[in-house]
Amino acid sequence: GLGDVYKRQLITWVLGLILIKTLTTNLIKPLAELIDVLESYFKGNKLRRCPKLAPNHDFQRIYDAINSLLDKQS
Repeated sequence: GLGDVYKRQLITWVLGLILIKTLTTNLIKPLAELIDVLESYFKGNKLRRCPKLAPNHDFQRIYDAINSLLDKQS
C-alpha cells in the first residue's frame, strides 16, 4: 500500500545520505586535502604536507608517497 511506498522512499533517502557521507569522508575530503597540499607546494609553501593519518588505507599510501616526494624536493 501507500505506507510501503513511503517506507521504501525513506529507506532510499537514508541510504543516499549514508552514501553521500561515506563518499565525502573517504574520497572527496582526502582528494581536496591532496589538491590543497600540492597547490600550496607549487605556490611556494615547501613545508606543507599531507596529514599523517588518512581516512583509509589507500589514501594513507598516497599521502605517504606524496610526502616522501615532497621531502625529496625540499
